[in-house]
Amino acid sequence: AMDPQSPAVLAQSAYLDGVNQFLARGPTPTEFSLLGIPKRPFTLQDSMAISGYLAYSFASAFKTEPVLTFVRDRLGDDYLRIFELEWNPLGVLQKASAAARQPDWDALGQLAQVSSEVQQRSGVALLEGSNGWAVSGARTSSGLPMLVGDPHIGFSVPSVWFEAHLSAPGFELYGHFQALLATAMLGHNTQFGWTLTMFQNDDLDLIAEKVNPQNPNQVWYQGQWTNLISSQETIKVKGGKPVQLTLQRSLHGPIISSAFQDNLKYTADSVPVAMWWAFLETKNPVLEAFYELNRADTLAKARQAASKIHAPGLNVVWASTSGDIGWWAAASLPIRPVGVQPHFILNGDSDEANKTGFYRFSDNPQEENPSRGYIVSANHQPNSTSGLPVPGYYNPYDRAQALQDRLGNDAIQWNALNSQSLQLSTQTGYFWRVLEPLMPALSDVVRDPLERSVFDSLVQWDGQYSLLNIPPTVFTQF
Repeated sequence: AMDPQSPAVLAQSAYLDGVNQFLARGPTPTEFSLLGIPKRPFTLQDSMAISGYLAYSFASAFKTEPVLTFVRDRLGDDYLRIFELEWNPLGVLQKASAAARQPDWDALGQLAQVSSEVQQRSGVALLEGSNGWAVSGARTSSGLPMLVGDPHIGFSVPSVWFEAHLSAPGFELYGHFQALLATAMLGHNTQFGWTLTMFQNDDLDLIAEKVNPQNPNQVWYQGQWTNLISSQETIKVKGGKPVQLTLQRSLHGPIISSAFQDNLKYTADSVPVAMWWAFLETKNPVLEAFYELNRADTLAKARQAASKIHAPGLNVVWASTSGDIGWWAAASLPIRPVGVQPHFILNGDSDEANKTGFYRFSDNPQEENPSRGYIVSANHQPNSTSGLPVPGYYNPYDRAQALQDRLGNDAIQWNALNSQSLQLSTQTGYFWRVLEPLMPALSDVVRDPLERSVFDSLVQWDGQYSLLNIPPTVFTQF
């Protein structure tokens, strides 16, 4: 529970008071008229829901784990190699139970689709991938550290980011904010600055529950049958009748398959799938974390603030005019049983779904003032500085490698101009990793002159995604 007298909550409450005063006395925002809904005061719960939206938008497990489990069980382990999981693809304590190995695959396939349908209906593609880096003063023209950030978040209404410059006695900050949150998600002043990328750690597990054949309201949990907890929720629908939902929860987490039973063709015989999510299982004092980040003028303060981010996992990249640079993979990392592969749907009737706690923040991947003089964060799998494995849905390493190659060039002194050029680069090396092994086979099947022309352009392509360049369009569609 939040401490109502903490500086972070007091600041957030004061901010909401101002928003609600405008809502009551100012002109009605257009959105209320468009949606046809009445105005009401915003609350702290609404502010926390914004954090939940951000966390959900990056929860890859909803779409990925059903697919990987299907590939393993229906196609075989060999097919998993293309996903670069980087550990034993079976990776479980024991052979999967009958419940986990024979769920309704049509239903699970639709479960993966439910999470992406909203994005598809929006008609706007998701900008995938964030970049951030910090360079020490030894590598800059000014002799002071430089910080560069390029974070992406899914589109939403209201818009995700808005910019603001806050100035008060003893406080100065220019930053990027989210609606209903008083503190900047990323920002800077004359002393320090920070940016974010998604950590991409796997903080969500889907768990196939074993149902008591004598009582459908019980599932097997740690050696005994336990009752499901039910609750009623009402979803108001504009122009229609309210929708009543019966939600269930096991000791592993909410049963998400029954919540979407119309979409998933859910029946009484279907295997219920529960969701364990660190966002719901940790204290997650995210308001305090960003309140402190907005004031983190020393390395120690920045580290302390980052330690209070539990979910979603974020890479915090920070720099200051004192000469320090730092990066912390900020998240509460669950302690899973040895050998468990969380990329797959787990068995609720075995030990593999259990969590015995969370690792210490000091065990998380992190760096402070590295001797090489720069830090790179691009959603790639980080080095585990403590030796602990960190499962995740990491992006390919190509963006990080491109940054590493440029920032590691000792002949370059970094300034605003060449940093901007690097940030706006549209060149990728990923394409050749995909195309090179396929080129001989593609060349053999190309017959049409137009196809040959397109093929030749791919061979000569340098990886630039420039506006009028044809090869990137062909490659992306391919």
